[in-house]
Amino acid sequence: MKKTIITLVLGMVSLACAAQEVEQKVRTSLYGYVRNEFFYDTRQSLTSGAGLLYFLPLDKNENILGEDLNAQAASRFLSMESRIGLRIAGIDTWGAKISANLEGDFDGFSISGGNFTSNTVLRLRQAWTKAAWEHVEVVVGQTWHPMFGPVFPSVLGVSAGAPFNPLNRSPQLRVDYKHKNLRVYGAALYQMQYLSVGPRGSSPEYVRDNILPELYAGLDYSPQSFVVGAGASTIGLRPRIIGEKQITVNEERVAIPVKVSDHVTSYAAQAFAQYKAEKLTVKAKALYGQNMAHLLQLSGYGISAKLADGSYEYSNLNTGTWWFNATYGKTYQVGIFTGFSKNYGSSKPLLEKPYTFGPNNLAHLFRLCPQFLYTYNSWHIGMEYEVTQAAYGTFSLAKGRVTDTHNVINHRIFAEIVYNF
Repeated sequence: MKKTIITLVLGMVSLACAAQEVEQKVRTSLYGYVRNEFFYDTRQSLTSGAGLLYFLPLDKNENILGEDLNAQAASRFLSMESRIGLRIAGIDTWGAKISANLEGDFDGFSISGGNFTSNTVLRLRQAWTKAAWEHVEVVVGQTWHPMFGPVFPSVLGVSAGAPFNPLNRSPQLRVDYKHKNLRVYGAALYQMQYLSVGPRGSSPEYVRDNILPELYAGLDYSPQSFVVGAGASTIGLRPRIIGEKQITVNEERVAIPVKVSDHVTSYAAQAFAQYKAEKLTVKAKALYGQNMAHLLQLSGYGISAKLADGSYEYSNLNTGTWWFNATYGKTYQVGIFTGFSKNYGSSKPLLEKPYTFGPNNLAHLFRLCPQFLYTYNSWHIGMEYEVTQAAYGTFSLAKGRVTDTHNVINHRIFAEIVYNF
């Protein structure tokens, strides 16, 4: 009996020591920032995040007196983009270095009846774990979509160059293979916060019902001060799983709900480059693709045929985008960002107005944004002047393009003060 008790005690002590040893291997670090931002717009605009995430100015909305009801200014001061994150590392497994990241901010607005019921909702930004071997890394969880990086604009606004640069964080499985300066990687992604569009509005259900995730494959090469790379993705959606079919009952034609296999497949590709010296950084990216609403790109798809079995056929809208960004300096930094996006239409005629992110009567969008940033220790103070021009017109179902355009412009003044920790 005594031997049994001694054995149990020694076993518990051994487990406690082992647990303590494991605990000592775990390393955590807290990071984030307190961020206060002000913006002033000369025109009513399409935005998100209480106006901090800027997309484009709204089209003219004229009354019978000729007044443009959208030609009215707006401004706001907010702290909701303040961020906090936790980095975790340690407990190596299977010969790999294990790490994790958990990050959130306060941009999870809740809306009820058109009114904000809460403006301090904690929002999940990143939640992933990574296993890293000498040449291979496996990332599982929510993190940046591969279309976002590794080259993205250095701008002050939280839009990070959207809707010109793809902006998306999604649950995913990503595998990277690295050899010297070359990286080849692929990812399978589902949706949570950044969503595709369709007959039920913005929803993760279109990818969910498709079963298969979005797929991405890319590579980049990073010799010394340069980064060059390219990648491509494909995504499949099921806009509807229930349709309507006409049948004859008692010599009368009636409509009944039926299962349908509606499906639309879309493709996108990008190329990017970056040069970084001691004070100068130059970046650029070009993107061409279809139905990239979940990347906050001005695109979508529409119905091209309605079949007798109750199912629909679809055609994608094609969108081309490019941007250029340059910054110079360290303590005092100046920069410029410019971007252009254009709707190139659909390959088939459409029967109805398409499902899109943003207005469907937008032909092209242009932005120019100079900036200034002052950094001192953990502080930085910055200002941007952002002018965005949108060309609106008449949407043509025959080609999916916009004709007879006119321009509207918004001028945004943006300022921020940030304390990093």
